[in-house]
Amino acid sequence: MSTLSCKSTGRESNPPEWKWNVAWERATRILDQAERGELGLTLSLKETDRIVGKLDRIANRLVVSILLAALIVGMALLIPLVAEGGRGFVFWLVVAGFAAASFMGLGLLYSIWQAERRGR
Repeated sequence: MSTLSCKSTGRESNPPEWKWNVAWERATRILDQAERGELGLTLSLKETDRIVGKLDRIANRLVVSILLAALIVGMALLIPLVAEGGRGFVFWLVVAGFAAASFMGLGLLYSIWQAERRGR
């Protein structure tokens, strides 16, 4: 009978005796379960929470970026239309909205830049 040596502990152990009929029965049972659709598979990945968290931050930033870009472009397109009617309340409201959207966009860029500097 041969012996196996475990590299981590240095101990020797005897390999299990395989009885081919037992192995054949197990393989047949597993294949039968797979045919009936009763065979389950559990997969566990390491650090999935960290990866999902990063994907969530990426998706949130992308959504905010698209919304801010649409807001900035929309406000920029409204300024000339509103300016034709004079410099009343609506004009300054559109200009204030454009400025606020622009500052929010700059804030988003700054937060992305800070996250990259921290290595997140």
